[in-house]
Amino acid sequence: MRYRFFKVKKLVANVEASDEQAAMDMVDKAGISWSRVEVSLDKTYCRPVDDLWRVVIPAMLRKQIGVTSGDYLELYVENDAIIMRKILFKA
Repeated sequence: MRYRFFKVKKLVANVEASDEQAAMDMVDKAGISWSRVEVSLDKTYCRPVDDLWRVVIPAMLRKQIGVTSGDYLELYVENDAIIMRKILFKA
């Protein structure tokens, strides 16, 4: 599994390890100061919702579907998931 370590909002380490404790030990041994760790599975991302109910879409996902600032996303619920798709407008 891949573990990502952050200090404030800045990524300070990206580690491949068998479990979270092993990942934390690796980062600590490297002398890297961090305040938060998150698990990043192959194509899964975990992001917090802020006070205004916003979620930041990871850059890798934005690049995959070609979303840029000002684009529109369609949002809908399917089973227990919120689905987002880029809306393509025809000129």
